[in-house]
Order: sequence, then C-alpha cells, then structure tokens
Amino acid sequence: MDCPNLKTYKDSIVLSGYTDATIMVVKEGRTRRQVLKASLQPLRDRNVNILGGILNNRTFPIPKFVYERI
Repeated sequence: MDCPNLKTYKDSIVLSGYTDATIMVVKEGRTRRQVLKASLQPLRDRNVNILGGILNNRTFPIPKFVYERI
C-alpha cells in the first residue's frame, strides 16, 4: 500500500497500524534527518513494525561491497 508523506497527511499513520510492516521511502538531499525522526515517532507510538527504509534518488552509486555482504 502506497501512502502520501507523513508530514502532510496523517492518514498514513492510521493505515500503517493495519499493515504487517512499514517501509519508509526517503528522498536523498530533500528529507532532513530531524524531519524523518519526527515522522517516525507517531509510528513508534502506535507500535508499528518498521522494516527499514529506501533511499530514493541517489546521486552517487552504492559501493559494490554493500551488495556482497548479503
């Protein structure tokens, strides 16, 4: 299920309570760390299972050794 951003639309927080897990999508160079932390807090308050995050619009390549660790 794809939802709008957490900063503007609070229905994403409500819907995340009905899912098995949540993955955050963060735009590189646009989303500030403080904003991301503040957006995660309401999800943690509702005990939402947060699997991780996806860094969108990378400006430099991810090193090969990161993929070899899996």
